[in-house]
Amino acid sequence: MPASKELFITCPASKETVTKYNRYEVRLVVPHFSMQVMGIYQSLKEARAVKKSETQYFNRDIIIIYDTIKQQERT
Repeated sequence: MPASKELFITCPASKETVTKYNRYEVRLVVPHFSMQVMGIYQSLKEARAVKKSETQYFNRDIIIIYDTIKQQERT
């Protein structure tokens, strides 16, 4: 059992847990190959900053921000 009950995340996570810990995923999509999560952030501002900084390294691939609550892509 984890030391802190608050940090214990069950699967599937409750909406409250997702809202508190991991709202926005920055995903790298490589066409015709794969998709991977590059990071999980609590605010859209943080996710946008990471997306902007990573775009220069992955210029031919697609980087998206995915909202895990609304289950849709964000811009």
